[in-house]
Amino acid sequence: MSAEVVSAASVSEANKKTSLIRELFKLMIPSLITAVFGFLIWNAQTQIQQTVNSSNQILLMQMVLKEEFYKRRLTIYEEACRNITGVRSALDEAGAAPEKETQAMIKLAELDKLNKSNALYWSDDLEKRLAALWSLGIDKLRYKQFADEATNKSISSEISGLYKQMKDDLAVKEMARITHQKD
Repeated sequence: MSAEVVSAASVSEANKKTSLIRELFKLMIPSLITAVFGFLIWNAQTQIQQTVNSSNQILLMQMVLKEEFYKRRLTIYEEACRNITGVRSALDEAGAAPEKETQAMIKLAELDKLNKSNALYWSDDLEKRLAALWSLGIDKLRYKQFADEATNKSISSEISGLYKQMKDDLAVKEMARITHQKD
């Protein structure tokens, strides 16, 4: 009988250990599953955040590049306005004296250089209009059409068109509208 008691006691002890291990697994499995899913969700969120941050950096860089391009374009267009004003003034005075004709030729050469060296920033229409103004100015000087009303009117019309084209290229109306909306 003592062997039976020892055997029953060891079976009882084995059952207690098995029951304890079973209870421990019942408690740990949900925690482990929660930990695994938590890690997977955290990892997915981290990857999404990195993708969003990368996209934001790309967008920010694009905005910075566009802003820099627009600043440079604005500077070049301002230079073109000054040059066009100089050409107009020089062409108006060209018939007064030979040195005034030389000055007009210099201004037209500057306009041509400006046009050719900044093709990256010009719209196609503006580039054509600058070339047309240069051509009208050259013809005026070449054919000594200083008092010709039609030539002067063509030059004035081309200059007006240039200024309008520049405003369109720089989206001046939209910028003014945005500025007024902020106020």
